[in-house]
Amino acid sequence: MKDRTTLFLIGVALALAAVAWNMGGSSLALAGLASGGRILLSVVPLLLAAFLIAGLIQVLVTQEMVTRWLGTESGWRGIALACLGGAIPRPLSQCHHAVPTNCAHLDG
Repeated sequence: MKDRTTLFLIGVALALAAVAWNMGGSSLALAGLASGGRILLSVVPLLLAAFLIAGLIQVLVTQEMVTRWLGTESGWRGIALACLGGAIPRPLSQCHHAVPTNCAHLDG
């Protein structure tokens, strides 16, 4: 495992497990693992669908098509398509609840 991000996240997970164990013993640590497992099970179908869609788009949409639709020669049509693509709302994603954030004040 040479990926530093993966190693970092494993280290954080182990550190948090140690803190949970220290604060509440094995029951608290296992409750945290169970909670994480439930979150994982809730997002697996979404991730599977997203990766299947991404793979299919990758083989169906060629580099030439992207250049033609969004490149410098596409003009206003390319700008409009890019804006539409960027305007896809976040609530369409069912897994935005999986990562806790401190942005509740932004939702109104």
